[in-house]
Amino acid sequence: MEAAIGNHDLVAARPADGSPASADPRREFLDRMGLERTWRSFDFGGYHFVLLDALRVTGDELEYEGFVGADQLEWLASDLAALEPGTPVVAVTHMPLRTGFFQATEGATAAAPRNRVVVNSREVLKVFDGCDLVAVLQGHLHVNELLEWQGCKFITGGAVSGKWWRGAWHGTREGFGVLTLEGRHVGWEYIEYGWEARRPVGA
Repeated sequence: MEAAIGNHDLVAARPADGSPASADPRREFLDRMGLERTWRSFDFGGYHFVLLDALRVTGDELEYEGFVGADQLEWLASDLAALEPGTPVVAVTHMPLRTGFFQATEGATAAAPRNRVVVNSREVLKVFDGCDLVAVLQGHLHVNELLEWQGCKFITGGAVSGKWWRGAWHGTREGFGVLTLEGRHVGWEYIEYGWEARRPVGA
């Protein structure tokens, strides 16, 4: 199984009970997934998939922010340089690299909080220059959004929990996405479960 690390995988980054923070909040994810590091790539069906770790623990009131570090960017550049020209690439990141969510929900000039998007997204996407990046799969916002920019589809999937087990979130109900790839064609369908998840009273 392949999965990109998300904010809820940062175990004990800032314990709510006041106990000391974990020396490595990614350790639980790495051990359970049997991985040495949280970013990697693989080839499947003629596509090159890149899974990014787009989280940086901040230790402030936001706890974390979207950020891809220099060591990971260096690895990414080397990984992409080894591809055969024309190989279609799909990037996967929990934190969005590009989204219109905040402009759609808060107004055209709304800025995205740094714990909701990748703050150095332009730097990250620059590394893909010269590659055939056909899609970026992203999450975190719990909405179903499809945005296309310069031939690449930025797909933000909804969530199994909808509005954190409280029904729909900005019109996106509980569900999952189905991605279909054929050449440079990227198909996306968001499938709703047909039921509303409800958090128990008092939880």
